[in-house]
Amino acid sequence: MLIGDSFVYGQNAHDNETIAYQLEEKIKQKYSDRVEVLSLGIIGYSGLNYVGIARTYFDYLKPD
Repeated sequence: MLIGDSFVYGQNAHDNETIAYQLEEKIKQKYSDRVEVLSLGIIGYSGLNYVGIARTYFDYLKPD
């Protein structure tokens, strides 16, 4: 799970050019096909916003 701003979101990028996509592909190639990388990047967010996202979505999504 990636949390961040417009860089993580992939502003002005195609889906296959985002950090999340690239990371997921690399992990699948090296370790397992059973991997999903989620991007919770939101344009304009900062460190304080990331805490709120983490608190909200970690319990809901239950990443392992």
